[in-house]
Amino acid sequence: MSEMALPGWDYVVIGRQQTIDRDFEKLVDDMRFALRRIPDAKPSAPDGQRPRKGRVSNSGGAMKAGDSAK
Repeated sequence: MSEMALPGWDYVVIGRQQTIDRDFEKLVDDMRFALRRIPDAKPSAPDGQRPRKGRVSNSGGAMKAGDSAK
C-alpha cells in the first residue's frame, strides 16, 4: 500500500470503535479507497484565510479563548 502514498506527505489514520470487529481485508480496501482520493483533495487555505470556528461575538468577530460575551 505504500506505493499509493504521496511522497513528502504524512498520513494520520483515526480508527473508530466499530473497526475493531471489521474484517482486515475490508479495512485494507477502505484504506486504498481513501488513499486514491487524496490527490483529488483541495489544499487547505493558509491560516490567515481560514474561517474562524467557534462562537461569534456581538461585533461579528470570532471569540478567542478567555473572551467573554457581553
